[in-house]
Amino acid sequence: KFSLDGKLMMLTTNGAVVRVVEAYEGKPMFTLSGYQNNKGIHIEASFTPDSQFVVSGSTDGKLHLWRTDTGQRCGILTGEHPHPVTNVQFNPRFAVMASSCQSLCMWVPGSAVTEDKTQDNLA
Repeated sequence: KFSLDGKLMMLTTNGAVVRVVEAYEGKPMFTLSGYQNNKGIHIEASFTPDSQFVVSGSTDGKLHLWRTDTGQRCGILTGEHPHPVTNVQFNPRFAVMASSCQSLCMWVPGSAVTEDKTQDNLA
């Protein structure tokens, strides 16, 4: 899947990583990890419309966010997903994101983001 600015490409698998590569020459940029996929299912990830972030579902029912300029995880969204989140999509014209498991969640600006404390715990 290509970012909307055309500079990056994302590769998702049935594992627990998302790979981001440079779209023109295929140079590996980042391996995004830290989300769960303990069921070995295909989990969809998406670039935000401004191409600044990647959002991925997870088998723990949460959405994980990474910055595309550094590859660092920057947040976790918790919603009403009781099952693995397998799909994340953005509306390209309006500020709406949709995520789905067996149910659908619609996200709008102002939704709560939980800060990722992983870096604090490593210091």
